[in-house]
Amino acid sequence: MLFSIRNVFIISMTVFIYSDMTNSSNSTETYNTSQNTVLFPAPVVNWHVVKSGTKNFYIQTYFSANWFKAMQYCHFHGMKFASITSEQENDDVVGELNALGYKDDSHFWISGNDLSENKSFVWLGNGQKFRYENWHDGEPNDQPHEDCVEYWNKNDTDGFKWNDETCDKNYFFICEF
Repeated sequence: MLFSIRNVFIISMTVFIYSDMTNSSNSTETYNTSQNTVLFPAPVVNWHVVKSGTKNFYIQTYFSANWFKAMQYCHFHGMKFASITSEQENDDVVGELNALGYKDDSHFWISGNDLSENKSFVWLGNGQKFRYENWHDGEPNDQPHEDCVEYWNKNDTDGFKWNDETCDKNYFFICEF
């Protein structure tokens, strides 16, 4: 197929980045409509795309961000913060993370959180409560301020599973389209 969703996305992002770079005077920064919020577009070559069912997951490995900035970055680029709603989606994303060579102590934000109600996790990406879960043993452990969900490769034996973590840590992240 000549134009897959990935090709259309890459072309769109390339046009966006080129347009932004040629329209800014002395800066390559991109501003959204929020006051004082600066977002930097990632080069297209650093997005890793995983197709799972009807979703495409974009694994962002160009820079790290806290959970809130990761969510904002996904939205700014016309995507949602990733919601992993089935075992198949989980297997596809974890398979790609492993194929990319991410090992022990690797972290990737996804949209799960219990910010509005403690111990009641929802997906920010689609607003639904968790129906499918893939927590590490003993997680979520509800430590103080651990309100955001990450994929964490705790060790190569357990592999990538979910963990509740403080939202201010800077990790790579996953968006969906």
